[in-house]
Amino acid sequence: MSLLEVVANAGHAPSQTTLGYMYAKGMGVTADMRMSLYWLRKAAAAGDPVTIQILQRFEAKQ
Repeated sequence: MSLLEVVANAGHAPSQTTLGYMYAKGMGVTADMRMSLYWLRKAAAAGDPVTIQILQRFEAKQ
């Protein structure tokens, strides 16, 4: 498990957003929209305004 995942699992919203983006784009990980949405939703639930906007755009495309 990477340090980024450890911090994201601890509830750090910006790290959750970063992981969500990485999974969406396949950056350093295998692209996986399910995992992308999982992390983006966690960050949005924490109230991260940037992530809320990103998530709205992602969900509008589906």
